[in-house]
Amino acid sequence: MIEYLRKSLPGRVIGLLILGFGLLNAATVYVFYEERGRAVRLSQMEDLVARSVSMGRLLDETPSELHGQILAAISTERLQFTLDHTSRVNPDNMAAPDHPLFQQLLASSPVNDADNSLSISPRYYWCYSWIKNLTVPDFTFGENEGRRPIAIVSIQREPGNWLNGVLMTPSSFPAGLRQCWWR
Repeated sequence: MIEYLRKSLPGRVIGLLILGFGLLNAATVYVFYEERGRAVRLSQMEDLVARSVSMGRLLDETPSELHGQILAAISTERLQFTLDHTSRVNPDNMAAPDHPLFQQLLASSPVNDADNSLSISPRYYWCYSWIKNLTVPDFTFGENEGRRPIAIVSIQREPGNWLNGVLMTPSSFPAGLRQCWWR
C-alpha cells in the first residue's frame, strides 16, 4: 500500500499536501509565538516607562542619602534602575519622537522632552529578531548569561545626573540548568 502511494500520482499529491500544510502550520505557530512575545515586550516597556517616571518623582521627594537603597530595593533581575553621570541610552537605537512609548514618557514626565530619552533594542521588532537569532545565535554564558537590554529610559534629573531604567531580556539559560552549569 505504501509503495503504491509513493509511486502513484495521487499518493505524491497527498504527500505534498501534507508537507505543505505542515509547513504552513509551523509558520503560523511561529508568527503567533513571535507576535505574542512582541506584545509582552511592549507591555513590559510601557511598565518600564511608568516606573521610571514614578521613580524620578520618588527620588525628588526623598533625601539623597536614601537614593541608593531605594534604587536597590526597586531593581529586579529584569528591571534595573541606576543613577549615573551619563545617559545609558544607545544613540543608534533612539526611539523616534512620534513613537507611542516616547509620547507616553513625555506625557507622564514632569521635565521637558530634551531631558528624556528612550532607546529600544532592534530585537524588539520580531522580523529583525528571528533573522538576527538565526544568523548570529547567542551562546555566551557569563555574568549576564547573554542577556541584553530591550529598552532603556533615561531621565535627566539635574545637569550631570541621570536616572536610567533598563529592561533586560530574560535569562537565555533556564534557571534549573543554570544552577547546575555553574556549580
